[in-house]
Amino acid sequence: MAKDVRNPEFWNKFLMRPEVEAVMRKKLKYESYAEAAQRTKLDKAERKQRRYDIMNELMQCATNVKHLISPMFRYKITQQYLWKVLCEARQEGMLFCDKLRTPQVYHRLQSIKAEITAGPYGVAGWQAEEEVEEDLMDKFVVEADCIPGGIDGEAPDRKQVLDKREIQGVLDFGQQIKSEGNE
Repeated sequence: MAKDVRNPEFWNKFLMRPEVEAVMRKKLKYESYAEAAQRTKLDKAERKQRRYDIMNELMQCATNVKHLISPMFRYKITQQYLWKVLCEARQEGMLFCDKLRTPQVYHRLQSIKAEITAGPYGVAGWQAEEEVEEDLMDKFVVEADCIPGGIDGEAPDRKQVLDKREIQGVLDFGQQIKSEGNE
């Protein structure tokens, strides 16, 4: 007797079998992993967009603020705090750079920097872990992360990414210094 696969009773009995129930649970498990992966992907895209928004606003700030933020911008804790400050500034109708210069915010940024530079005994590891996403090394982020001179004249602790034109400018300047030194 042939089974009619178009009959709902056949499928109800089929789904009641233990091996089919186990397979169906696995499928749901994989679907939940897919949903989690999709959420992670969306979170990454949102964090990337937030970083770009923060960077656009930081470009209008004073140099001392950039020097304070640039070495620690790659840390999630800094980006989360700066996003919070940016949202507050927008709600209050202030400029982001003015909000960053308020004593409370500026001192909090200094304390975050102190916690990060304190090493493993400062911020908890999960808070200070660096962004390990492929978009971290975007030219825009790296340029802002490596402000020449660093803090108090220190060299930045990360290498700058230069394009062909910038490298040629540096080489020309070096050649000029060399020729002037030999005269």
